[in-house]
Amino acid sequence: MNFLNSAILAGLVAAVAPLLIHLLNRRRVKTIEFPSIMFLRDLRKTRMRRLQLRRWLLLAIRTLMVILIVMAFARPALKGGVFAGLGSRARTTAVVALDRSASMALETANGSAFERAQNRVDSIFQLLGEGDDAIALPFTSEPPVASQVSSDFARLNRQFDEMEVTTGNSDASQALNAAMTNLRDVDNLNREIYLLSDLRRGGFTETVVPEAPPDDAAVTVYVLDVSEKGGFDLGVADVAVGDELVQVATPFAITADVVNYTDRPVDRLLASLFVDGRRVAQEETALDANGQSTVTFQATVESAGIHSGFVEVSADDNALNNRRHFAITIPDEVKVLLASDYPSSRAASRLALAPIPQTQGRIRITEADTDDLLGENLFEYDCVIIPEWRTPDAAVVDNLLRYIRAGGGAFIAPSIDADTTAWNSLIATPHFGLRMGDNPGMPDPERYFLWDDIEWNHPIWSVYRDVRRERFPEIRWFSIYRTEGEPTSQSIVNFSGGRQSISEVRMESGKLLVLWSPLNAPYSDLTLRSPFVPLIHRMVEYLSTDLSERRSDYLVGETIEREAVVSLVPDDDVQLLTPTGLIERPTVEFTGRGARIRIGSRLETGVYTLTRNDEAFDAFSVNVDPAEFDMETIDAGELERRWAGYNLVTVDRDDGLESIVGQTRYGTEVRSAFLWMVMGLFLLEMLIAGARKREMPVAESEPQPHAVPS
Repeated sequence: MNFLNSAILAGLVAAVAPLLIHLLNRRRVKTIEFPSIMFLRDLRKTRMRRLQLRRWLLLAIRTLMVILIVMAFARPALKGGVFAGLGSRARTTAVVALDRSASMALETANGSAFERAQNRVDSIFQLLGEGDDAIALPFTSEPPVASQVSSDFARLNRQFDEMEVTTGNSDASQALNAAMTNLRDVDNLNREIYLLSDLRRGGFTETVVPEAPPDDAAVTVYVLDVSEKGGFDLGVADVAVGDELVQVATPFAITADVVNYTDRPVDRLLASLFVDGRRVAQEETALDANGQSTVTFQATVESAGIHSGFVEVSADDNALNNRRHFAITIPDEVKVLLASDYPSSRAASRLALAPIPQTQGRIRITEADTDDLLGENLFEYDCVIIPEWRTPDAAVVDNLLRYIRAGGGAFIAPSIDADTTAWNSLIATPHFGLRMGDNPGMPDPERYFLWDDIEWNHPIWSVYRDVRRERFPEIRWFSIYRTEGEPTSQSIVNFSGGRQSISEVRMESGKLLVLWSPLNAPYSDLTLRSPFVPLIHRMVEYLSTDLSERRSDYLVGETIEREAVVSLVPDDDVQLLTPTGLIERPTVEFTGRGARIRIGSRLETGVYTLTRNDEAFDAFSVNVDPAEFDMETIDAGELERRWAGYNLVTVDRDDGLESIVGQTRYGTEVRSAFLWMVMGLFLLEMLIAGARKREMPVAESEPQPHAVPS
């Protein structure tokens, strides 16, 4: 038995009132016996025993009446059983949790899963009556927001009818936790949760549900399966531009992963590439049942700046994953800080990047001595080039590393007379896992190393990927530093003999490249060979732009934060342009490393653009999560293990909801039965009290001469 107003039970202390009245009303008398009535003693004792029995019976009846009245006001209720007909139905509070995730948009012969769920919601509200109330709880992977408790079921039902499926993921476990939180403060005896979902397994494994405490175990959780067999679902799972450096008027590759989420193969699927709103390429592919295929497109952009696009597949039964957006940025200007110990050691790199001094080219060079690097604001540059560095200073290296971790890029190389102790302690060993040997001797034209084992898929080298190896010029190195140790870096090219020549390490958002040899002649003939100019340009592009490494693709619902790729000041008007054209102002936080832009999570797919004073400087895309469309569903056994301790009732898509709820719902509130028992006891008390007065002995009614009060 449960009590809907258990606080009223404190009134049970009133049950001692009849006992107190009984004790206070007892009269104490002193009896003087007379011989003439001694023969009546036995008769009087018999009558007094009967009277005492009735007196205690009245006391018990009156005490029980008080107890029953208090319990009636506490609203007792029983679940089912033989008491089901004794009183009115217990009141119910229901939480209706509707899955709005992207997989619910899959169309079948009977409409989408979301439409079937909306129809089920209507049947749920028909089960609620007078005195009941409900809470609406639509959910995705975002923290769900519940409505106020309401008994206006028509209004709640209209709210569900007007809802639409979103691009978000499902998180039914998070919705269960939220529903339980909303039910803990309600007073009604019946507490029910109706969770409507297509039961995609991923939606039940993201959030951990703690084992139900005893009070939560009394809540009935109806899990309604609204999925249906059928529906043809294809999708674009990923778009990548990561293995290419995107340059103006230069073809680059875009790859797309296309997935078949169903058990039917596809022979000819058409995939299209759109760039800046224009279809630029189409490719056909075939997909096995539940298979995946990679499609490669070639594209070209004719100007610097921000470019956006998407890859799209032919229409199917769920349009939410047929298109995947991407954004790429080609800076209008690249600012390079070129530093070395002596101006002469910068000459080859300067001529390669800007062959005509004082021209307004895309690459802007600022030169400095390495001794002056500590006073330079590195964050004003897109990359740092140090072709020969003799003695790295700890403060300068620390400043350079902070710049790299914040998203910068740097290329450095030791001079022929480098301080190897400083190089090893500050750069080679802590960041590359290597130890530089002794300084190499002066170059000997008869003794040299060659470039060998080049990583042709690296963005710097990918332009030469299809060139026949015998046509690539032979690069000779006459003075190199021999490195030892277990490298923790990636080698993008080795010297002959297996030692690393150019090594790369990633440091948070940035990159550091080291050449383990002096760059210039006479220590190498690289600067005299044809690959030098395109190589140094591609190195600058790679280090200064984030096209290949900086993340520009986010998933729906994911928290988005961007490091500013331009120098921002507090007075700048930073705006966010959404895919539908709305303008927002994100939060900008200024740190020692630059500015951080906090954008939060997004449900709208497409390309977002960041502007400073109405000038675009960054862009990124938001897309649906491919994991949301995995057809694998969760079975009842696994659900019971994950939601341990909860009173789960699984309702299949064809099951009648009314009969299932009727079998599991709390059935009876028995307050009226308690009140009827009080009335019966009242009548019984009247009968017994009347009989008691008629049979009361004279000595009990008034004092006689032989009874003297004490």
